[in-house]
Amino acid sequence: MLELSNRIRRIILYVFFIYKGLYTYILRIFYKSKMGATDTVILSKTTEKNFEIITDKYGVNHVLALSDNDAYFGMGFAHAADRLFQMEMFRRTAAGELASIIGEQGIFSDTFFTRLGINDLAIQDTVKLDDHSNKQFNSYIAGINAYIDSVKKLPPEFYALGIKPKEWQIKDTMLLIRLLSFSFSPSWHTKLFRLDIAQSFKDNAHLLDPTFSLNSLNDLSEFTDLINESIHNFKDAYNVNNHHLSTYPKISGSNAWAVNGELSKSGKPLLASDPHLEPSATGMLHAIHVKGATINAIGTGIPGIPGVFIGHNDYYAWGVTAGLANTSECILTKVVQYKGNDFIDTIDPKNEIIKKKKIIKVKMMPDQEIEYFENKYGSLIEIGNDSSNKKFAVIVYCSSVLQNNLWDISSKVWTASSYQEINEIINNWQGASLNFVYATIDNHIGQKLVGNILEGNDTLEQMFPLNYMPTQDLTFYKVSDLPSEVHTKDKYVVSANSNPINDLNYGADWAEKWRSVKISELLKDQIHDIESFKSIQLNQESTAMKLLSEMICNILQNDLIKQFGNNDFMNIKNWDGNLSADSKTAFFIQEMYFELSKSILDHYMEDKSAELMGEFRFFNHTSASLSYRLQGWLLYILNEIQYKRISFSNIEALLRNALNKVTSKHSNKNLKEKTWGSNHFLYISHILSNIKILGKLWPSNKYSFGGDSNTINQAGYMLSNQSKILWAPVYRQIIDLSDFDSSVFQIINGNSGLPDSIFYNDSMQEYLDGEYRPLIFSINKIHQNTHAKIQFNVV
Repeated sequence: MLELSNRIRRIILYVFFIYKGLYTYILRIFYKSKMGATDTVILSKTTEKNFEIITDKYGVNHVLALSDNDAYFGMGFAHAADRLFQMEMFRRTAAGELASIIGEQGIFSDTFFTRLGINDLAIQDTVKLDDHSNKQFNSYIAGINAYIDSVKKLPPEFYALGIKPKEWQIKDTMLLIRLLSFSFSPSWHTKLFRLDIAQSFKDNAHLLDPTFSLNSLNDLSEFTDLINESIHNFKDAYNVNNHHLSTYPKISGSNAWAVNGELSKSGKPLLASDPHLEPSATGMLHAIHVKGATINAIGTGIPGIPGVFIGHNDYYAWGVTAGLANTSECILTKVVQYKGNDFIDTIDPKNEIIKKKKIIKVKMMPDQEIEYFENKYGSLIEIGNDSSNKKFAVIVYCSSVLQNNLWDISSKVWTASSYQEINEIINNWQGASLNFVYATIDNHIGQKLVGNILEGNDTLEQMFPLNYMPTQDLTFYKVSDLPSEVHTKDKYVVSANSNPINDLNYGADWAEKWRSVKISELLKDQIHDIESFKSIQLNQESTAMKLLSEMICNILQNDLIKQFGNNDFMNIKNWDGNLSADSKTAFFIQEMYFELSKSILDHYMEDKSAELMGEFRFFNHTSASLSYRLQGWLLYILNEIQYKRISFSNIEALLRNALNKVTSKHSNKNLKEKTWGSNHFLYISHILSNIKILGKLWPSNKYSFGGDSNTINQAGYMLSNQSKILWAPVYRQIIDLSDFDSSVFQIINGNSGLPDSIFYNDSMQEYLDGEYRPLIFSINKIHQNTHAKIQFNVV
């Protein structure tokens, strides 16, 4: 009976979505000119002076105010004008309130974020704001709410879901800050992944993970006996089923680099930055320029959070990449039930785990009661049963879920006006691990690893979840003790998510050094300008795949000539390693890479091979945290096989077997004609595209794209699913500190989140073609390139 009742509710929900979908479609036809529009003159009682927001013809909003409070107000208004629905979804996700607007599909997410506990922390953050920050936040929030009050027709997604935006509060922004910080603290689930792999190993522990066998391109040594023995100890110690986990944040990589005046045509530094995130419509980042009494910064930010995340002001330019260091600890502990519903640790009896319940609203369904847990060590995200049916708990401990100040220092990045201020900021950073790259007009360049990075007794301890409770709070390195590079003799600095220092990064998701090495090669001993930086940022040459191609051609020359003919063999042999979308050789080498990886993984990893190729799942979510490091791993293993240092069939038989599999899967004509871009696609999906029925209003767009996880112009994918690109440069920026107006940018899919805006999806073809837009900064240039203007007048 209950099942029938739920089925009826789902039918009602589908009918509701169909009705709302038709309603939204009609609105978009008849109200297109008013969709998201506001008055061009807005009378305000909350601002201090008259000011304006100019949207230039490239889609960037310029908030031109005379006071900092008005600048914050204008930024809030501009963020909401372009991304109100995205902001609404972000705050509902972080607060655990998604199911109330999308139905049962949101229950998973609501459960996870309720257990994470950042909603309560955000409330505490709001109370702890000092007077200065409180004033800034109130101005920013007032700007968001002013847009909500002034807009004539809300973005169509609100009508489709049948909701209205709630009045924005400071707590909502604090929620987004916590959410952003947590998304850059990924190492807890990587440790679970390693544990899951290790449980199946016997004598092949040295092949466990590229983390062990390839800390750099030059470190190809096997494991020591000590590590091998420790792996076996971990295997015996842990015997849990980790597939009970809920959702987790997605993480990827980025590039940032700078050259000083000695490597620049102008004699002043240049800086490039391109964050790699999940491509979507609308993307997470938003381009904006904000000018006040002391503020004057332009770049990209996160709608819902005041500030410029990557960009420049009058004094300096900055970029960031994910530090991917060991910022979060995962603790696995056995628990027993007592007092009815509560639990206690068997390892630390003082850690009383109290089960609590929360009622969440579910659209068109009965309210759902979910459980969450309180304990003294961190966020308890799961209690489940191991293979012996004994209960265990998974606890996540990181700075993002502790009572600390994530706002104060980070809010000053975009206002720093001296080299001393920059150093003060990066040496007092709280929260997520980032590599901070900067360049100043007085010719300082540098990079610094910042964030709350956990100290450990040894590097091995940081590779796996803890199987004990710490006797005291876990400790973090002082930011001043973290590695940095300033006044470099090389005249350039590069950050590309590669391992900054081994002791800090075990247990995290760092990338191999292919990207950072390639960027360094292209920077050194050359004089650069905007155009040369563009060519570097768009580079899709793969050193790893080129090395694999050379090995295949050297060992299988006769086989390849017989299969393809001499001319096509020479094309493969002379291939430059470019993974451009139109490359035919790249497609063939990719297929060989897949078959070789699969054969070796199947041999050594047995039933865990698919997980290393990217199929490790937490419920319905897939982890690719190790699969993007398989290229270096494969080269290492092939090298060991070639010189008979590990047991396997001989290298020639292995490569020939892979070639036979590739040729049997594809016809000879297919192999000669298929290109890299025929099997690698950017899917630009709207945030509602996965909602049943309603998602049909916002179908995904599909674009061929070049590159992979280890090319500078990145297109990361799992080896098990090569066709779907999971992360890519969603924003590109190049700053010329000799003339800020000559700086350029590009944003994937356009700057506006309004489907009916001319700046929605207007830049996609430019992005695919490698074109850039001017990032204009001076007042004169802004007025010369005005597309629209909103005037705010004080009443």
